[in-house]
Amino acid sequence: VAKLGHLTRAAEELHTSQSAVSAQIRQLEQRIGEELFSREGRRLVLTDSGHLVLAYADNIFGLGQEMLGRLQGRSAGVTRLRVGSVATL
Repeated sequence: VAKLGHLTRAAEELHTSQSAVSAQIRQLEQRIGEELFSREGRRLVLTDSGHLVLAYADNIFGLGQEMLGRLQGRSAGVTRLRVGSVATL
């Protein structure tokens, strides 16, 4: 919903019903005690709290994908950097 701006489009993308998506959003909003979306015409737009939650969600899902990649032997875009220094520095 945050990326598409519409419940119906998000539900289609997720292969579920609009009411199921709406119920999940409502549950999350009740759990955190903040509204995540405001209505602008027919679109749903993220509130400031919604932007914060989305940033955390993106990080969480990104870390999950990184973990799966590492477990499957891929670096998933992770580059190892080793830094050294001498005591006189």
